Amino acid sequence: MKTLRRLLLGFVLLLLSATAGFIVLVGPWPLYCDSNYQKASYFVRALAAIDTGALRTQIGGEVAPLIAGWAEREITPSGA
Repeated sequence: MKTLRRLLLGFVLLLLSATAGFIVLVGPWPLYCDSNYQKASYFVRALAAIDTGALRTQIGGEVAPLIAGWAEREITPSGA
């Protein structure tokens, strides 16, 4: 009887901790709702900054592919 009580108590504690963990991690907050970020002031400022940056950029006639490489070099100090 004592073992059964301990098992039941352990199960209840496990269930309570799982429920508390779910509420803390996922929570009752709306997960899939529209936040209307398009109307937010930061979004409008970000779009204006992108447009300003695009006006200052110019695309050249000859666009070359990106060239990347790999190099190795000894970085041990000379006195070591």
